Amino acid sequence: MEILTGFVQWLARTSAEASVLIVLALLVMTLLGRYLSPGWRYAFGVAILLRLVLPVDLPSSLSLFNTAGAQVVSKWFTPEPADLSTTARASEQEARAPSSHVSLTGFIAEAEPSKESLNPLQTSEPLSLLWPALAFTWLCGALYFLFRLGIGYRNFQQELSRFRPVRSPLLLRLLDTCLTEMNLSRPVAMVRGPKHFGVAVTGWKTPRLIVPRDFENTFSPEEQRGILLHELAHLRRGDLIWNWAAELVRALHWFNPLVWLALRQWESDRELLCDRMALRHLGHEGGGAYGHSLIKMLKTLSTNVSTPATPAMAPIVNSGTKLKQRIHMIAKTQNPHWLAHLLAAAVLTALCALTYTSATADDEKPKPEESGDKADHPEAKTGPRDGDTPKEGPRDGDVPKTGPRDTGKPSAEGGDKPSNGSPNTAQAHTKEGKIFNTYDKDKDGKVSADEIAAMREGKLNSAQRREIRKQIDKSDQDGDDLLDLAEFTYWLNEGRRGE
Repeated sequence: MEILTGFVQWLARTSAEASVLIVLALLVMTLLGRYLSPGWRYAFGVAILLRLVLPVDLPSSLSLFNTAGAQVVSKWFTPEPADLSTTARASEQEARAPSSHVSLTGFIAEAEPSKESLNPLQTSEPLSLLWPALAFTWLCGALYFLFRLGIGYRNFQQELSRFRPVRSPLLLRLLDTCLTEMNLSRPVAMVRGPKHFGVAVTGWKTPRLIVPRDFENTFSPEEQRGILLHELAHLRRGDLIWNWAAELVRALHWFNPLVWLALRQWESDRELLCDRMALRHLGHEGGGAYGHSLIKMLKTLSTNVSTPATPAMAPIVNSGTKLKQRIHMIAKTQNPHWLAHLLAAAVLTALCALTYTSATADDEKPKPEESGDKADHPEAKTGPRDGDTPKEGPRDGDVPKTGPRDTGKPSAEGGDKPSNGSPNTAQAHTKEGKIFNTYDKDKDGKVSADEIAAMREGKLNSAQRREIRKQIDKSDQDGDDLLDLAEFTYWLNEGRRGE
């Protein structure tokens, strides 16, 4: 169940981020509709389809999701794995207990709910308890969608098995001519369906072209040629494979109405693209006959049952409303200017750069390059940092040393640390030493910011990572970006008071 829940969390986040691309793409296609060719409109649809299944977001500072609001929403869809082991949790609980030697101000502040945690918009708690139920609901919906898809495919195959091959020499000769015009070398069988079934192509390995029983009586030879060219354009472009890909994406994102809207628009743009390919071979003279054939099909749809919808075939038309739009576009067909192509390419590239990327690049604070002169870096300063207020006398948990301090940083209980950086036996048995050993995953005697972040319940947002980095800088006295036991003790008792 944890694997399913994690997958649904990724799916929900991907669907939410892709919805931003869908809205922007539809807005661009609406504003620039007269300047965009069917090919570019189809390219926008492919970009949306790929974004819906993108497994990994590419980090970039240009991402739209670098905003604070987007990061808050993304926390709702982020798994929170429990990285603390049982021993670590026991050490944390032990450290929370009152002690006369150790100041537990940091842990007390951590135990008390902060203002952010009380705000449901700043935490993933509102959905954390619902994710198993949401995952189960999604699974039921996806299985139901796939079940209906499979039943429809089986029914279509059963109906297709009853179709008879076309015997008309004229129609078969016309098919051979259209295959030559479309540069298709694969043989395509032509079969007859019921009356008013519609015209469609099916089968990727063994393609078959379906025509209705009254095809020759309904359409003139020139209209027949245009229809066959349109269907063979689907075959040349591999639209049957794209049909199945779109249906699988629809099954994954069945809960998102914007995905349904985007895929419907993409399918409509695909028909326009095939219309453009057919008109390229028909020429200006054949455009009128092709438009009349679509009008005849529109009349057929208004009085008869249209071709059944299944991804196993690509019909020339299955929607009367979209057919009207296609006829309107065909009547206004014109070659766009080269500047329109340049504008479309720039807009599509910009949308992909903004929405194919994530805000994770902002999580890591860039570190200054080491140079010979460490005085140029803030962490090399020997004086106190901004915000540090040295206390008079020893802090809670500090055991004063009899000798002079070399670095001025607080010392841990149990004496000096050994030269290799690992806490000695006496220090390892103190409360701070136990917590230090828990945080020190690689057992090198040092604790890094990543190890602290990992022990703080896994993923953190940008603000929390930056806060941890500030705490490390505040507690790191030797400027190596790592905390030894003495520095870790100072961070534990004093450095986290701002949380």
